[in-house]
Amino acid sequence: MAFNDCILSAVAQGALEKDEGDDLIRRYEAHLASVQVETKNVGDLPATVDQEKAAKDRLFKEIDEDAKRKEFFLKRNDEVIGKLVHVAQTYMYKGAHDVLEAMLGVLENKNNALIGVPSVAGRRDALLGEAHAKMEQMLYEFRRNWFSGRRMNPLRENNLIDEAFATATGDDAAKGFLAAFRGATDDLMNRFNELGGEVRLMDDLSPHGGYFPQPKEDARILARMGVDKWVEFIKPLLGVQYMRDPLTYGPLSPERLDEALRVVFWRKVTDGALEMKPAMAQFGEGALANQRAEHRFLIFKDGDAWRAYDAAMGSNGAYAAMMHHVESLARDVAALEVLGPNPAAMVEWMQQFVHHEAAKAAAGQPSLWRGGPTIAKAGGVDSGAWQVPRLWRSLRGGADVGNMNAADLFGATRNLLMATQLASTPVLAFFTDPFQAANARRFAGVPFARYFADTARQIFAKADRREVVAAGVIFQDAMEHLVGDVRRMGMTVGAISEASKFLPDRIMTWNGLTPWTHAQRRAGAMSFMQRAGSLADKSLEEIKAADVDGSRFGRWLEGYGIGEAEWDKLRATAPAGDEVAMLRPIDAFKAAAETGDADLREIGLRYSEAVHSFIEENTPEGTARVRATFRGERRSGTWLGELGASAGMYVTFPCNVWTSMMSAAMHESASGRTGWKWITGWKWIMGGVATLTLGGAILTQVRELLKGRDPLPVNSIEFWEEALVRGGGGGVWGDYLAADMSRGGNTIGAKVAGPVAGLLGDVMNLVNPRLLAQFSDEQPNRAKAAVNLASKLTPVQNMWWLKPVTQRALWDQLQAWADPEAYRNWRRREKKLRDDTGQGVWWGPGDIAPRRAPDFSTSWRG
Repeated sequence: MAFNDCILSAVAQGALEKDEGDDLIRRYEAHLASVQVETKNVGDLPATVDQEKAAKDRLFKEIDEDAKRKEFFLKRNDEVIGKLVHVAQTYMYKGAHDVLEAMLGVLENKNNALIGVPSVAGRRDALLGEAHAKMEQMLYEFRRNWFSGRRMNPLRENNLIDEAFATATGDDAAKGFLAAFRGATDDLMNRFNELGGEVRLMDDLSPHGGYFPQPKEDARILARMGVDKWVEFIKPLLGVQYMRDPLTYGPLSPERLDEALRVVFWRKVTDGALEMKPAMAQFGEGALANQRAEHRFLIFKDGDAWRAYDAAMGSNGAYAAMMHHVESLARDVAALEVLGPNPAAMVEWMQQFVHHEAAKAAAGQPSLWRGGPTIAKAGGVDSGAWQVPRLWRSLRGGADVGNMNAADLFGATRNLLMATQLASTPVLAFFTDPFQAANARRFAGVPFARYFADTARQIFAKADRREVVAAGVIFQDAMEHLVGDVRRMGMTVGAISEASKFLPDRIMTWNGLTPWTHAQRRAGAMSFMQRAGSLADKSLEEIKAADVDGSRFGRWLEGYGIGEAEWDKLRATAPAGDEVAMLRPIDAFKAAAETGDADLREIGLRYSEAVHSFIEENTPEGTARVRATFRGERRSGTWLGELGASAGMYVTFPCNVWTSMMSAAMHESASGRTGWKWITGWKWIMGGVATLTLGGAILTQVRELLKGRDPLPVNSIEFWEEALVRGGGGGVWGDYLAADMSRGGNTIGAKVAGPVAGLLGDVMNLVNPRLLAQFSDEQPNRAKAAVNLASKLTPVQNMWWLKPVTQRALWDQLQAWADPEAYRNWRRREKKLRDDTGQGVWWGPGDIAPRRAPDFSTSWRG
């Protein structure tokens, strides 16, 4: 009896479900088609007995392998669940078990959580740092140009593409860079397969010598092309002889190629929704271990074909494709290592675990929930377990998009506002970052004494900058890409949105903020690794017993799963010699590779997590947990989602700082004396706020000088209130709120609603100046409103080192032309300022040149 007839008979007898039978027939026929292609027997010729036997043998082998993988998946899931339960049973928050904080910490162990085990976010950073260390020479070669933002050495990037497709260019450097990239990605892919993945390396499929990633297409361009035009366009570019049937891994027949390409197109355009079948699971959240093979389906025939497709799809070139591939691999491997082969399902288990423990607490039973029966509410339990999947979605990319065009339009608006409103932000960073770093170093037990020296080295010494990346720290420049050619997207909202990213990206570089931030983060990594290196001759117990800083440094290491035994193995990898050197993650990775010590590699990854988490505390850029808190489930491109995005534009920094400060206070209080622990925690908070407020005080005076005013009197409550808002955890948001609101008619309500809402208020004031006149003591004037709006929205001119000149020489002159009352209003404001604070004006509005030097005697008002 033929195979298909056997299956149909089994279905008729009830031995198989219809879906199971259909699946077996489909898989068998796919294998048979591949066998026929291999034996040159295609078309209408019937299959031979040998071909049918070969197809059945392959199917049976595949079924056996599937069974083994399922068994492996079950075993891994049991291991992960056991570890999660152990974390919940051992993690203490404010002296009590806290299953919710424990589960959130497993996803992201940042903001001073210190849960004691690897996390998804931290492991991703560690893996990415290792990959960047292996590719350091390539990353430096293709770094971005300071002025244009373009990648350097584009000709070598072209050579790299040709080398990737086995075309010799004679460029040994490009060939070496390709080898480093493939080595790093093959290591990640091998680990992916060890964790249950089933992706074949490409060196056995083509003469190209290995895999080279596909260009990352813009789905909007694909949608405009349509499936027929796209298939017609891409087929001549493909090396079909190297491609494999995604179902059988065998050769592709022409029919299967067309079918597969159409499936690929609709997957890309609809994000897989077209193939979604109703099921009792969230869409797109199947086993992650099964999801990477399809990314390697398309193989281009040569470098010219790859470049042609990249150009047509509006992509960023080879370097961006390579970095996206490395980042996505690191993210997936991290999820598999921490959560098992089906991370989304494990996240669902974690949510149910939290909810179950909360329900036990509500019923008065022993529980790992931090709280009591008061969490019960009518009809359910208020467990907060919804925070777990929300944080997971934030780690994986955030909420879905409601309306793509609306999301692009609002995104372009926010980019424009960031380019103009944050042009002077470096002044904030220069004077507050040292105080934030002081708080972070105090909590982690890293001396502050090296801060200024390490920062200077990271700004001015190229060798030191490269040394940190080579140590195993993420190279930030590699994560930042600008779209190569938005013209190929046409006159669309999407093109406008992509083009708008250029302004904030370049302005933040030209004004010094991006270089300063990168230097701060590298300096933090250097200080931490040098601190670890200086202690490499001591046991962890000796470090903790030495002094307060040692105790805190030991606590930090333990917060990432590095105990006494792990520290002993880690410090053995420190470079030999009398001079204090950095204890680098890459040294642990190399030692583990040489000895085959999997435990040492795991310790190295944990140590790298500790380093990268310290970097975030030293110079916060925003954690996924904070982003998830403010983004919630609101979708981009909807009114609610965009309003939330506007209100939260500059809130990430202060929320990040305060979340970390509260966690730090909790840990400090736990180490305080019995009965007085709450005092220890509050002392930590007050000390941290005082430190940041001191930075805000310096910033406030610098801001006054840049405005052409004399310093504020420091012996007034108003001064310290403003310093608290600007520096005491308020950051960019506090600086934005404390800015002069008299220009443009913005109310504090509009500012709290966010920059986009504030822009709407400015536009309304331009259309109808009387509408907002009630918030000002000046007469409404449309021309003046137009000048004010233009001064706010014109980029570049308001960078901190240009603004004093452009404001006086350009915008004040235009305002005087537009408003006959301008000089009278300016002088009235000067008088009010002098009466209220005692400040004078050394470079007043409308003055082309300064009147005098600043008078610092106003810093103290008698």
